[in-house]
Amino acid sequence: MPIHVNNAGTWTLVNEVYVNDAGVWREPQEVYVNDAGVWKTVHKVVTVAANTNNLNLYSLAGSPTTAINLKVTVNAGVTVTSTSTSNAAIDISSFAAGSVIQLINNGTVYGAGGGVGSVAAGGLTAQSYPGNYTGTFVTPNYSNNHLGTGYPTGPGAGGSTPGYNYYPGSPYSGGNGGNGGNGGPAITLNSNVTLTITNSGTMVGGGGGAGGQAFNNSGGGRGGDGGYVISYSGSHPAVILNNTAAGLVASGGGASGGWGNRYEGDGVGGRPGFSGITYLPTGGGSGGSGASPGLAPNNTGTTRIASAGTFTISPAV
Repeated sequence: MPIHVNNAGTWTLVNEVYVNDAGVWREPQEVYVNDAGVWKTVHKVVTVAANTNNLNLYSLAGSPTTAINLKVTVNAGVTVTSTSTSNAAIDISSFAAGSVIQLINNGTVYGAGGGVGSVAAGGLTAQSYPGNYTGTFVTPNYSNNHLGTGYPTGPGAGGSTPGYNYYPGSPYSGGNGGNGGNGGPAITLNSNVTLTITNSGTMVGGGGGAGGQAFNNSGGGRGGDGGYVISYSGSHPAVILNNTAAGLVASGGGASGGWGNRYEGDGVGGRPGFSGITYLPTGGGSGGSGASPGLAPNNTGTTRIASAGTFTISPAV
């Protein structure tokens, strides 16, 4: 049961609660009310101070049975991510309708990266990157006409397929590469709650995985799409973002496609909010690049917010 106050005759929803403690206004960590003899939590403040995976806000709030005001702060320097693309980095499920959640992100929140597509028999196995690749920065192979400055790495980066000259000899044809996997979401919203996000850190979907390499003169796999910032099921009010000038909110970068020909180009995964790019100067049978899909399934027109202001990430459903 969210807290309201009477403001000049109008009952107004309270987002933050303070009490006067010996002349000093302090924010209590929990507020309870007595409802017919039963004490119930109506307001709770939680801080995420250490790196964690698969953060479930309902469990973090103590599994409240009634609607609640919940304020969650991810501290600067803290990383929240997921171990699987089927799970979000932050799960907002099971809350009673009418709950109000404030998420303040000063750290890094990102979805799991998509996996690399399968490699065809005869293809080379060490030349495709998954989403969110964290390996050493790689200089592109300019001999294969790639004009970029490098392959993006880290949270939200789409997987790349660095180019090199590949001529395995006879036979000149073989199997196709598999498609790369899509990245996972940063947040899953499966409760009819009011969610407001204040962001001065990084919040991105997982990068798509690069398409698998093919054998000679065959087709490479398609690069995976990046993950949404917010995926959802059911109804919810509009999700509002208050972003600072230092904040980045974006869907995961799309991955480059695999390729399959004797002499090939480069595939460069997209940074968060950008699609992958596949260079094929010799026409090497790529499966195509993945896309950065948008902030939410109902907001595919915006892929990246990197400026200060108030924005709608997911319109009301």
